Amino acid sequence: MSARAVPHERGRPRPAPGRDRARHDVERDLRPDLEQRTRPPRPELRIVDEAGRRRRRRLKIAAWLVGTFGVILMFGAAVIHVLLTQSQFQLERIRGEIAAQQQEYEELRLQVARLSAPEEVVKVATNQLGMVAPEHTEYLLAPGVALATSEDIAAADGNPNAPAPWEEMKALLDRRP
Repeated sequence: MSARAVPHERGRPRPAPGRDRARHDVERDLRPDLEQRTRPPRPELRIVDEAGRRRRRRLKIAAWLVGTFGVILMFGAAVIHVLLTQSQFQLERIRGEIAAQQQEYEELRLQVARLSAPEEVVKVATNQLGMVAPEHTEYLLAPGVALATSEDIAAADGNPNAPAPWEEMKALLDRRP
């Protein structure tokens, strides 16, 4: 086998295999490389890992989705908080109205009780309606009805089954011609 140089990289001779390879490498490292000075810098090349690229893309999408979901969740919580606060204000307003209506109801009940008292009825009848108290009281008797005496009334008070004069009067009134 002859030792001859094999062309390599742009016409530079390459040493024959097995021959002084280390010396050639040292010479190449020591000599200024004119090609690198004149040639524009090449972009840095790298090996593309397609599976890793897909994995990173999925992670980016998942992070974006989680972030978006978090923002939506926080916005939803704020909306729910506003709605609850508005409902609380409305509930407090309604409770205030209920308390006012209950107070008014109690005042009206008191007014009805005061106005329906016998003394108030007599006062309104005499002062506002112009009515006068009678000078004497006259009782009219229906024929066939006995007068109740104080003894009859006392006896009826003690005996709940005793007929009252009204029951006798009612029996007479039911018999119409």
